[in-house]
Amino acid sequence: MWGDGKDALPVVALLVAGWYIANAGAAFYTKAVFREVVGNFNIDPTFADRLLLCLCVTTVQLAVTGVAGKVQNAMCGSAAACPWRYLRNMYHEDRKTAYHLALVAGCNAVGTATTNIGYIYGSVSLVQVLKSMEPAMTYLCDVLILGSPHDPTALMGVGLVIAGACYASFNDTSFNAMSVSAALTSNVVLPVRNIIIKKVFGSGAPAPPVLPSPQVSPSVKESPGDNRKPNGFAMFALISSMGAVLTAVTCAALMTTTVMQPIPQQSTFLAASGYAAYNSFSFMVLGHMSPVLHALLNVFKRAFTIVVNIQLTNTPPTMEFLIGLCISIIGLTIYVKAKKKSPITTKDVMRGLVFVLVSLVLADLVTGGKRTKTVAQYIPVVRSPKLGHKYVPFDAWGACDGRVEQLSCERTVVAKSAGALQQGDDMSGVCAAVLAGAGAADEGEAQLVNGDVGVCLQIGDVVGVVVGADGVGVAAGDAQSVAAQVGTDAEVVPRIVMAMNVVYRPPSPKHDLKRSKDPNLGNFVWEYGAARVIDPYTTKIVQASACGKGSEVQALVIASANALYLRKPELVAGHIQAYTTHVRNCAAPSAVFGIGIQAEFKDEEWLKTAGLPDKQHKLMELLESRMEGKAIGVRGQVTEQALLNSGITKSSPLGCPSLTIARDPNLAATMARRWRATREKLEAGKRIRLVLTLPALHTPEMKERFAPVLKVFPTLYEQHDTRFVLQTPQDRAWTKKYTQIDQNHVLTFNDTDSWTKYMEGVDLVFSTRIHGTMAAIGGGAPAFVVPTDFRIQELVDAMRIPYLPMEEAVKPFSSLQETMSRVVRDYGVFEKNRRSKIAEYKSILAGMGARLHPQLETVLQAPLEIPPPDLPS
Repeated sequence: MWGDGKDALPVVALLVAGWYIANAGAAFYTKAVFREVVGNFNIDPTFADRLLLCLCVTTVQLAVTGVAGKVQNAMCGSAAACPWRYLRNMYHEDRKTAYHLALVAGCNAVGTATTNIGYIYGSVSLVQVLKSMEPAMTYLCDVLILGSPHDPTALMGVGLVIAGACYASFNDTSFNAMSVSAALTSNVVLPVRNIIIKKVFGSGAPAPPVLPSPQVSPSVKESPGDNRKPNGFAMFALISSMGAVLTAVTCAALMTTTVMQPIPQQSTFLAASGYAAYNSFSFMVLGHMSPVLHALLNVFKRAFTIVVNIQLTNTPPTMEFLIGLCISIIGLTIYVKAKKKSPITTKDVMRGLVFVLVSLVLADLVTGGKRTKTVAQYIPVVRSPKLGHKYVPFDAWGACDGRVEQLSCERTVVAKSAGALQQGDDMSGVCAAVLAGAGAADEGEAQLVNGDVGVCLQIGDVVGVVVGADGVGVAAGDAQSVAAQVGTDAEVVPRIVMAMNVVYRPPSPKHDLKRSKDPNLGNFVWEYGAARVIDPYTTKIVQASACGKGSEVQALVIASANALYLRKPELVAGHIQAYTTHVRNCAAPSAVFGIGIQAEFKDEEWLKTAGLPDKQHKLMELLESRMEGKAIGVRGQVTEQALLNSGITKSSPLGCPSLTIARDPNLAATMARRWRATREKLEAGKRIRLVLTLPALHTPEMKERFAPVLKVFPTLYEQHDTRFVLQTPQDRAWTKKYTQIDQNHVLTFNDTDSWTKYMEGVDLVFSTRIHGTMAAIGGGAPAFVVPTDFRIQELVDAMRIPYLPMEEAVKPFSSLQETMSRVVRDYGVFEKNRRSKIAEYKSILAGMGARLHPQLETVLQAPLEIPPPDLPS
């Protein structure tokens, strides 16, 4: 069975232990790299983006393995077999074998890359389950290529091992075509690699035969290790180095057409080191047993990886996992006994169970510094909250001091009071449990994209995690007990998983830097509004790339802006195709936030009868098929009419999602008071804190028409304490034309929170950009916008925000208070319309099984305060 007799058993056991531990670490950190980089895309990355990422990580993994082999060779001295000199000499003496080695290197590179592609498209458990079918391919190759005798009993054991592994991870599997295809491809090429090595190169044991001395140049000095075939680790380092060249060349070719995202260095190095270690152990183990037994132990390696994952993430094992593991043990026992031609005994079964217990203990040792629970605590039981339980309020976005980008609740108890639960303020135990095994992160960066807590308590718009006397969050199974403790009218709300094509990430150096490179910083204002309208406690928000057959996604939101081009549909063809792919892959209740047409004022009459281009029309039809009511939130009535002209009836003019940013229950009253205060300052001859935004003028006609307004801005700058807030690189170029403008008074914001916060302290915002206006309104600032194009006018009409018509804006300037008197505004209408739009968002979300943000619920329930009309100027 072991190839080298009973004396080799302790050595093999140590090798297998090292193999298992290194594999678990490699899988964990490889997935962590992919999760972080994919999460950095503003929109769902394309296949080319993902392929380039996979190949780059694969290149690092293979290169690190090659370097490790070189270091080992140098440490062993000149007498050691040198794989690179061996390759050179073999090329001269036995070119056919050299070609076989190149084939092995190619198989290894392709197998590694396809495994990584599986990880980037699917979960670790999905890939592990699919790759558990590798023994079947290895068994087939062993019989057909190596001529091993066919044994039905051994084949039955192989089948049981595969079936058990599949059943063990059944609940964790999220099938999608790319991940399945990649994992199955890996299942073919890696067994072929193993069989070629076994057939052509032998076992790779440490004492291989010596090749005949080839004829080499006299100038080349040979060492004793030149002609000896390398051992398993050195051989794998050699084929890894050769494969790294192949993947590096492919990466370079892809980089000519695809932009590479930055890769986290520490996690990538750990993933590569784990890869090198587990593969070297794998080859050494292979040298002591048959290929099929090696593949069967590979299945247990996957089970061990799942056990480690349980400890690192505090995820309880399912009954399916335990049953599947037992089935795999039985299958392995049958296979081994079939090979030994001896009957199966009770002692054999007990040995298998001991093997599993050793795996569990090993997993405890591996993760002992990071886990927060023991295996016994994972057993699902219903526990009543003990005395001393509290609820600790927290912000779902940027939780745990920014270390978790979104922290959501598996169950949320919605109640009118906290009952016997006391409010606490210590989240340290909860955060330690959530972040266990999350890996390190740079200073200021999140360690986890999506974190989970068991039970939360919501009272009004305050949500807190329920913790026990030990300071750790209680399990989701305790939700009913918590509900009984806080009141009989409490409601337990289960969490849903929602996919979005863009997800606004909380402020961090990494995300802020990425946003700063956006050609229009206003984009992240509507992205912020779209994500923050949703209840983040009862909704786990993931990127649309998570969609696929068998995925956990239960709802989909497409957040967009200028995605409908009627005259030039080719300008948005890529976006429309990406949205269509998301909707098809998710196959879940869907909604759209903020989509609109791009048009000029001259198109007004034509738009009354214009319809959607073909692909845009098909996307809207597909979305309608996933909706109960009107869930296509469009920019305004003009966009709504274009959809109606194309037969799309489930749309509603909601304006921009950024209308929901402000959480002031009576925002209009606040803005009206501040407007009057600003006017009083101006009438008293005082300087005010003024913010100006610069327009987007795309045509010579627009520039000429708006020139009188721009000429006023330098005058306003000198008359008041003025700041320019920029959204595009062109804006800064304009400010530099005027030497009197201090560049310290020219501002940019890379996150919406700081932008709206700044607006809380200004007296007036004179804006020419819609999202600059909405950021100001989000901060409660008195603001008005000059609609420079039809798109802005449509949004103004839908949201009823204050505006200065273009024909008024270009009139000769006399004073700022006179300009303010010409602004069209009705704060009472604005507030009623705002609440109506928020109520529509609530209805749309309810149709998908989701909930409105608790703070927006408070806005809807608050008494309506109608501001008094302004006094005449």
